[in-house]
This record gives sequence, C-alpha cells and structure tokens, in this order.
Amino acid sequence: LKEFAQFVERTVDPANTLDLVVNRPRLLLLKEVPKRVQVPDEAIVTQTLVTDRQLSLVGRQVGTTVLTLWFPDPADPT
Repeated sequence: LKEFAQFVERTVDPANTLDLVVNRPRLLLLKEVPKRVQVPDEAIVTQTLVTDRQLSLVGRQVGTTVLTLWFPDPADPT
C-alpha cells in the first residue's frame, strides 16, 4: 500500500446504479456539459452525446459496466 500511495492519490468507485433495457435508449439530461464520457465495455452499453447536455445510452446485452462522467470543477478555473 505504501508503494501504491506514492503514485495514487485516491480511488473513486461507482456511486450509483443505472439499469437499462436491451435495445431501449435512455436519455440523460445533464445539468452541465461533461468534459469526458467513458463506457469501458461498449458490448454492454453504447453512449452518444446527442447535444452538449444530452447523453443517450443504449443497452446492447445483459451485463455490467461503468459509465464515468467528468465535469469541470467550479473551484478550479483550469
């Protein structure tokens, strides 16, 4: 752990679950424009940023993956 802590400040685990139905799109209306969007396993779910603040998710098959959204930090102007 000591060696790990040399390089890693902290870990962030998924905070919520979102259930999707296979082949049924679900639209997320975001309050802010995300800086990045990531779905590691697009065999499970695909994502499309429809507009700056509308994210469409489509379940492709039964399984589990993670959706990660990065938003700007209002406390950090960079």
